[in-house]
Amino acid sequence: MERDLPYGHSTRQKLDLVFSLGDVSDALLHIFVHGGYLREGSKDVYMLVADPVLAAGGIFTLVRYDLMRSSHLRDIVTQVRTASGSITALAPTFGANPDRMTASGHSAGAHLASLLAAHAPCDIGLPRCQTQKHFCWSVVSTTSLAFQRAI
Repeated sequence: MERDLPYGHSTRQKLDLVFSLGDVSDALLHIFVHGGYLREGSKDVYMLVADPVLAAGGIFTLVRYDLMRSSHLRDIVTQVRTASGSITALAPTFGANPDRMTASGHSAGAHLASLLAAHAPCDIGLPRCQTQKHFCWSVVSTTSLAFQRAI
């Protein structure tokens, strides 16, 4: 595992790489973006999401980004896209295949992960994914709904 690799200039713009124990040549590369309503949260509490990726022989990446108190949404989207571009560019050096990249996230992180596959007219000048062969899925928490039903 490689922790807190910088992909940008701020102290929060870091990512972790988690490697499976087996052969990692041509491995799937999965990028996970943490949730937290864009105002809180950390990559450090989502390690459990790595298990299925590692079991399949893949490489798991956890991305941390700046929060809304100090950044605008456009900046955060740019950061996640920059992290994705950095990690896919480096992928061959650690045995991952950048054409086999997938992405997911929890809550706000799921929205940010989905933007790796999207491009809107207002995105002019923002970094884009290196390849269009990506797959994204979202993980949205229902804890608050379950809590409200319980009270």
